Amino acid sequence: MINFFRKYFFELMLVLIILGVLIFSFSTLTTKPRLWTDEGLSIELARDFLLYGKLDVVSSPGVFSDVPFLLQSTGYPMTIMLAVFFKIFGFGLVQARLFALALMIILLILVYWFTKKQFGKTNALLAVFLIATFAPFYGNGRCITGEILGFIFLLFGLNYFLDRRRLWLGGLFLGLAVMTKPSVYLLIIPAVLIVLLIEKRQFFFQAFKLLTGMLPAAFLWIIICLPSFFDTKSWLSIINFYRNPFYPLSTVDNFFANLKFIPQSTTLIYFFILGGLVLWAFFCRQKTEEKDKRFLHFVIIYSALAFMYFLKSPGWLRYLIAVQFLIFILLPEAIKRLTDLGIFSRLHFFDSKKIFYIVIFCLIILQAVQLLFWADLFYSTASIDAINFLNQQGSDKTVGLVNSLEISGLILSEKKYQLIDTLLGLPVIGQDFLAFELSRLPELVVSGPDEVTLNRHQDIIVEFYKLIFDNGRYYVYARK
Repeated sequence: MINFFRKYFFELMLVLIILGVLIFSFSTLTTKPRLWTDEGLSIELARDFLLYGKLDVVSSPGVFSDVPFLLQSTGYPMTIMLAVFFKIFGFGLVQARLFALALMIILLILVYWFTKKQFGKTNALLAVFLIATFAPFYGNGRCITGEILGFIFLLFGLNYFLDRRRLWLGGLFLGLAVMTKPSVYLLIIPAVLIVLLIEKRQFFFQAFKLLTGMLPAAFLWIIICLPSFFDTKSWLSIINFYRNPFYPLSTVDNFFANLKFIPQSTTLIYFFILGGLVLWAFFCRQKTEEKDKRFLHFVIIYSALAFMYFLKSPGWLRYLIAVQFLIFILLPEAIKRLTDLGIFSRLHFFDSKKIFYIVIFCLIILQAVQLLFWADLFYSTASIDAINFLNQQGSDKTVGLVNSLEISGLILSEKKYQLIDTLLGLPVIGQDFLAFELSRLPELVVSGPDEVTLNRHQDIIVEFYKLIFDNGRYYVYARK
C-alpha cells in the first residue's frame, strides 16, 4: 500500500483536488453564481438547436431572430455539446450546470497533463491547486459561457503548436477555441502568428499549416450559423459588430474608465505581480528550452492583446480568464527558478526547495481563504424562483418576456414572445408584444422592475394585467 501511494502520489492528490472542487460546487451549483443573461442565451440556443435544429433565439412562436451569426458570444462547440447533453440527460438548469462542472474537472485534468509535459509532475499538481482555489474559476466555470471549454481546446492546440510536428492539428483545436468563445480566444490567431514571425523559421509554411487547421472550425460555423455565405448584409453586420462589440458604449470612454479601475482591482494587481514574477524568472540568464520559449512568447503576446481588449470592454474581467490560467501554469516553474537563483537567499534558515513550497502554498492558502469567505460569486435564487413560478402556470399559456433571456430558455411554454434590446452591439430582437391588439396580448408578461418597455406601456399593464409574482428582480403579470 505504501509503495502504491508513493508511485501514484501525484495522481491521488489530483483526485483529492477534484473531489474538493466537486464537494465545494454541489451545494450551490445552480445559485452561485446566479443565472444571468449570457448563460441564459447559451441555454436558449442549445434548447432551440435541440428542438428545432437552429442555433437561434425564438422571438415569437415559430419565428427566430434571423441573426444567429451575431448571437455566438458563446459559440457552437459549447451550445451544440450542451444540446447533446440535454438530449441524453434531460433538460434543465441542473443539467446545464452539471455539464459546466464536468468541463471544469476536465480542464483541471488537462492542466495537469499539459503542465506535466512542460515542467514536470510537481509543477503540474501545484498549477492545478492554484486554479482550483481561484474564485473566478468557479464564477466563470459553473456558467455555460464557454471560457472553460475554450481553454480546454486551447491547451490541446498549444500542445501541438509547441510540438511543431502537427501544426495543422494544433490549428484545428485553436480554431475550436476561437469558435467556442470569440471574445476571449479570437486573439489566439494574431498571437500564434506573431510567435511564428518572431522565430523567423519557415514562417509562411508554418503559418499556412496552422491556419489550414483552423479552417474546418470556421467552415462549420458558416454552415451552422450563417444563412447564406454570399449574403453581404450578414457579413456587413458581422464586421460592424466586431468593429465595436460594445455599442452603444464608447470604446474611448471604456478605455480610460478601465485604466482608472486598475489600481482599485485586487485581481488585476495580483496578476500584474504574478505575471511580473513569471517574466523575471524566465528572462533571467539561464538555459530555457526551445518549446518553453515558444510557450512563453505565446503567453506574453496573447496576454498583452487580451489586456488591450479588456481595456476597450466595459471592464469585464472574464476576458482575462485564459491569461490568468496560463500564468498559473507558468507560476510554479517561475518561482522554482527564482528560488534556485537565490532570490530569497536572505532567508538563511530555509533552503531553496522549502522556500519554493512556502511561497506556493501561501498563494494557495490566500486564494482558498478568499474563495471561501470574500469571493463575489453573486448568489441568487431570483431567476430560479421566477422560472419555477412560470412553469407552475402551465405550458399552454402564452408568455411575453422583456429582456429576460436568463428565464426564457428554461420555461416550459413554447408559446413565447421575446423583446431583447439590452445586448451590447446587437440589434433589437423580437417585437414589442405589449403593442399588439388586445386579442394577441400574452397571457403572462415577465419583466424586470425598471424596464423601459414596461414603463412605456403602463396604461396597458394597469388596464389589462394584474401582478401575480414579485421577488424584487422579476415581475410576472397575468392578463385579467
